[in-house]
Amino acid sequence: MAKKGMVKPIRRGGGGGVKRSEYVPVGRDHLANSIATFYKYGIGTPLSNHAEFFGGSHSNSNKLSTSALADELNLPTTATLGALCTLLVLEHPQLTPSALECWELFDKSGKMTGYKEVGGSYVIVVYKNRKGAVKAQQNIVLNEYSESIVKTLIGHTELARQYLKLNPSTDEYLENAWRYMLIKTDLNKASWCSDFCNNIRSAFMSSAYRQWVYNHSSSMNKDDKLLLSKSVGLRSSRKLRAIRTYIKTHSLHEVAEVLGHETVNVDRLNKYLPSSLMDFFNARWIRQFQNALIYIAMQESDYLFEAVDIKPENLDEFLQNHGIHDIPKLFGKFKNDATLSLVDKEEPRERFDEVTLTITKNVMRVLIAIKSIVDRSKEVKDGKVFRDIVSTWYEAATLILTEDARESTINADRSQLIATAKKAPLDTQLVVGALTC
Repeated sequence: MAKKGMVKPIRRGGGGGVKRSEYVPVGRDHLANSIATFYKYGIGTPLSNHAEFFGGSHSNSNKLSTSALADELNLPTTATLGALCTLLVLEHPQLTPSALECWELFDKSGKMTGYKEVGGSYVIVVYKNRKGAVKAQQNIVLNEYSESIVKTLIGHTELARQYLKLNPSTDEYLENAWRYMLIKTDLNKASWCSDFCNNIRSAFMSSAYRQWVYNHSSSMNKDDKLLLSKSVGLRSSRKLRAIRTYIKTHSLHEVAEVLGHETVNVDRLNKYLPSSLMDFFNARWIRQFQNALIYIAMQESDYLFEAVDIKPENLDEFLQNHGIHDIPKLFGKFKNDATLSLVDKEEPRERFDEVTLTITKNVMRVLIAIKSIVDRSKEVKDGKVFRDIVSTWYEAATLILTEDARESTINADRSQLIATAKKAPLDTQLVVGALTC
C-alpha cells in the first residue's frame, strides 16, 4: 500500500502545513497516503506533532488515533510482540518470559545467532540466566508453524531495529539495543522491551493485547470473555500446555519435560497444574484400580456387575485399558536392596536418578495392605501363590516406605500421608483374595 499512496510533503521549518497545491490528505479514508508518507520519512521525523502529520488533524472527520495509526503502520508494540510471543510459547512452552525478554537476535559483530539453521532444522537460542553459565543456553528446535512466527517477529521489528542501529542510545546499557529480538516503536522513537514481562502481565483491559482476545471470543458470554482476556499471557500459555500434556499423558515427567524442567519437582509443577485437576485424575485412577481388584476377586461370581460400576458391554474395553497387568519395570532402577527381584543390572543407572510417584491416602492404604499380606505370608511360610502383578506393587510399597524411613530423603508431606494411611488400614482379609492365584 505504501507504493500506491502519495507522500505528504513537510513544510520547511519542520511544521506539517503546506501550500494548498501541495496538499496530500491523510487519515482513515486515505490510508495509502498515511502509510506511504510514514515509510518515506520513517521513525523520529522532526515534526511538532507526529500523530497529526501522519494520521490527520483534529479537523479531519477520518482522523486516525495514535493507537489506530500504529496498527495501520504495522508498528511493533508491546501488544503485537505479546501476541506473537504468546503463539510461540504455546508451541514451545519451555520458553520462559524472562528468556524471551533477553533474547538476542544478533551478536556484537552483527551475526544472527538467536535464530539459525542447524542440521537442516531452524532453532532459536535463548538464555535462562538463573540456570548458571554452564546450563544457561537453551536451543529450541522450531516446527514449520513456529518458524513462521519467528520470521514474522524478525520482519515486524526490522524498521525499529534499523532505527536503533542509526540512532544508538548514549546509555551504555542500551547502546546495543538493536541486537535484541523484542523491540518496540512508536512514531517518534524505538526501544528494546527491557521490561516486557511486567508490561505484558500488567496490561490493562483497555490495551489492544487484551481487547483482541475479548472481541474475538464471540461464543462466550461477557463474564467469560472478560475472565479469558484477563488471563491471557505468556505464563498462562505455559500453564495451558502443562495442563494439556497432563490430560493427555497423566505423567508429571512429561509435563516437566514439555516445560523444559531438568527434573520432576512437584512443588514447581503445582504452579502449573491446578490441584483440582490432579485430584480428579487421582480419584479416577483409584476408582479404576478398585474396579480392577473387584473384577479379579469376583470374576466368577454372578454378582460381578453389581459390584463394579461397569456395564457388561463395556467390560472388554475396561480390561484392555485398566485391567491389572504388569506396569513398566521402573522400580528396580532405584533399589539398593539386592534382595528385591526386579533389578536390571544391564540397564545404565545414569538414565534414572529419581522417580516421582503420585499417591493419595487410599492408594497408600492399598500398597500398605499388599506389603503386609506378602510379608506375613513370607513370615509364616503359608505357601500362598500370588499373582505376578503383586511383586511389582509389593516393590512399589517397599520403595516408598523405605525411602520415607531414610533420614536423607525425609519429606514431611509424604510422611504425614503415610502416617494417616497407617491409622486407617484396610481389612487384609478382603484384599488377599484379589492377590492370590
